[in-house]
Amino acid sequence: MAGIQAVILASGFSRRLGVDKLSRVLCGKTVLQRVVENALGTGMGRIVVVIRERGQAAIVPKDKRISIIFNENADAGMSSSIKAAILKADPEFDSFLFMNGDMPFFSTGSINKLVELWKGNPEKMACIRHAGVLRGPVIFPRKYTDLLLSLEGESGGREILVKHRKEVVSLEIEDPDEVADIDSPQDLEHAMEICSRLEESEK
Repeated sequence: MAGIQAVILASGFSRRLGVDKLSRVLCGKTVLQRVVENALGTGMGRIVVVIRERGQAAIVPKDKRISIIFNENADAGMSSSIKAAILKADPEFDSFLFMNGDMPFFSTGSINKLVELWKGNPEKMACIRHAGVLRGPVIFPRKYTDLLLSLEGESGGREILVKHRKEVVSLEIEDPDEVADIDSPQDLEHAMEICSRLEESEK
């Protein structure tokens, strides 16, 4: 996985939830900690976490493979996080794996499967698909840098996936819990229910 730089987008304002969702505790860990640890479990050589303010660094796991980028233009939306990561990217890496910081249940195993799918199609974008919808996490080869830098506002990588569908390969994820993200109070409540089920299954 030396050719892939993982980027975890974590500089949003959690406006719909009303509190910082990434610092909420699920199954004994913060949301962001769970996401980062799932990425670390893949053995990737470098993981970049894009955050909004320095205080958030405290909830990022400590590991020599992790770098933190402060997005000084977070008000400009998700596109600003993507741009911040690309503009400070290590030239050693020829592709980017973008993951949202609010998907705490997307597993290490599924990340590995997505990487293997991309390795078989290194010139294409690789994303996940759930219920017929293309979505992140998504791997972009570096040749798509200009398209990523052209994004504005809250536009994310999915916009590019839809416009360039023939250049995309996708990994089907059937479990709705695995692709659950946290945007609203209802989403947080659902995430806590998922945690309860996970804890019960581990007993």
